Amino acid sequence: MNKRGAHHMIEKIQVVKSITLSDFKKGNLASSGLAFLLRQLDTSTTTEK
Repeated sequence: MNKRGAHHMIEKIQVVKSITLSDFKKGNLASSGLAFLLRQLDTSTTTEK
């Protein structure tokens, strides 16, 4: 993995962390957090080839 890829991954993790944290406080971690994660996985696997 190159430096840009690693940096991109770290940014993505930070975004997911902040979103799951705020959703956890509201109590919708399962619904919105998981949906967001799945969307992120979809986009990253299709665009980074």
